[in-house]
Amino acid sequence: MKDVFASRIETTKSLVKACEKLKLKAFINASAVGVVLAKDSNFIKSLYPSHRLGLGGALGTGRQWISWIHLDDVVRIVQFLLEPNCSVPVGPVNATSPNAVRQAALSRCLSEAIGAPRLPFGAPPAPAFVFRALLGSDRATLVLDGQRVIPKKLLDARFQFRYTRLEDALQAIFGRKPSPPAYD
Repeated sequence: MKDVFASRIETTKSLVKACEKLKLKAFINASAVGVVLAKDSNFIKSLYPSHRLGLGGALGTGRQWISWIHLDDVVRIVQFLLEPNCSVPVGPVNATSPNAVRQAALSRCLSEAIGAPRLPFGAPPAPAFVFRALLGSDRATLVLDGQRVIPKKLLDARFQFRYTRLEDALQAIFGRKPSPPAYD
């Protein structure tokens, strides 16, 4: 786990130095982009089959934070950062919705948005050891530990997100609005 996060920190430091040399105003660090929500995103494509069958339960405890962002907002952020009068300070920018959600809530909302069948007792959780065996320790850590990332620089610059609520983002993708998750 430390290796994954250490490499992300070193990558970010290198990008900051490169941007300073090039006199770039801001950049989006790939490690600071949330889980991208779009119909053809890898995230949705990987979860869709199990959720469609009604098996879209929590991963591990389901309490881990998922920082997500709709693809339209990613594009709008890049456009915003390229504007000459952009007030975002130099350095990395977190491209995430301001409202992260718990993984179990995201799974429930995704299932509702795609019209998945509801099992009488809910979808069973997927145990953490299964993910560690399938993905390896480092990759499983990213899924099972989660991160709550706040787009502070964008909020301070008054960037207007189109999708701040998960249920609205999923409705835009699938045409069906799930009930809202708890934003705690």
